Amino acid sequence: MKIKYGQKIDEPEKLVIDFLNYLEKETVLRFDMSTLSGISAMVTREVEELKTTITMPADFYNLTITNLSLTMNIRFCPCQNCNKIAYVELIIFGKDEIGNAINAKSQINTSVPDLPVHYIYQTGDKKYLI
Repeated sequence: MKIKYGQKIDEPEKLVIDFLNYLEKETVLRFDMSTLSGISAMVTREVEELKTTITMPADFYNLTITNLSLTMNIRFCPCQNCNKIAYVELIIFGKDEIGNAINAKSQINTSVPDLPVHYIYQTGDKKYLI
């Protein structure tokens, strides 16, 4: 998968804001909305089964979870067919935060069962999927 990042998103999608408000209502997660930032991109992926390449738009958002010392990345698909949140990543910067990430993932999965949630451990410029 290749991502070609585009411009900064000045006004977040209403669906993303609604999703974050829903999570705050249904879970103990609290977000620092002043840290919410986004960037639009075009994502290209090879589909070997179909022997073709697919390119589609994607919006990537980032914000801080204040009460669990985590960062959340959100991938939103703005295309007319999807118009939904594709997945959430919980960014862990220290080993002490793994318990917080497990707690956050459990709460998100309870509130939005079909949404994929991943843990990402980040050290410097490297990211590791856990």
